[in-house]
Amino acid sequence: MVRRVPPLLVVALLAGAAWACDSCKNAVGQNGASLARGFYWSILLMVATPFTIVGGVGAVLLWLYRRARPAPD
Repeated sequence: MVRRVPPLLVVALLAGAAWACDSCKNAVGQNGASLARGFYWSILLMVATPFTIVGGVGAVLLWLYRRARPAPD
């Protein structure tokens, strides 16, 4: 019979790996860099991501629409 590992135990053991996002972790690891700088870049990237995705999808749809229109005579 195989016993399952409780999820709380897994979270507790991996807490160090999930300490922060990469931007924050890199900011703390560098000499002289501040945690605030990591938070700034992390928030900036998280806010920009939805706009980039929606803009990219919109650009592809616009390109497909213009390509499908018949050329004016």
